[in-house]
Amino acid sequence: MKSSKTMVAWLLLYRLLMGQRPKFTRPLRIQATFLHVKAVQAARNSVITLLGLCVLVLFLFTGFMVFHVGLFLYLPGTLAERGFTFICLGGGYVLVWWMRMTGADKAVLRALEK
Repeated sequence: MKSSKTMVAWLLLYRLLMGQRPKFTRPLRIQATFLHVKAVQAARNSVITLLGLCVLVLFLFTGFMVFHVGLFLYLPGTLAERGFTFICLGGGYVLVWWMRMTGADKAVLRALEK
């Protein structure tokens, strides 16, 4: 008989707690929603920043190309001479890039300081 009373008490307690569950979990749901909104905001800001950097790189590349096209159109000389000038420019760009990538530019600066 005692076990049935205990069982009924546990069942009533369970039903009472299940009825109050939304009240207990509401602060957790509010906090979870708040954190979700913050995460979405951070992701949105990251995407906007990345798109801004892509637009910046696109503008820089476009300006670089327009400069060289204008230089090619306004340089005096024959087509072969202008082509040779641009081959030398391209070789210079590759050389500068290679020196920066390998760290040779710093070695040259240290050698020139002494």
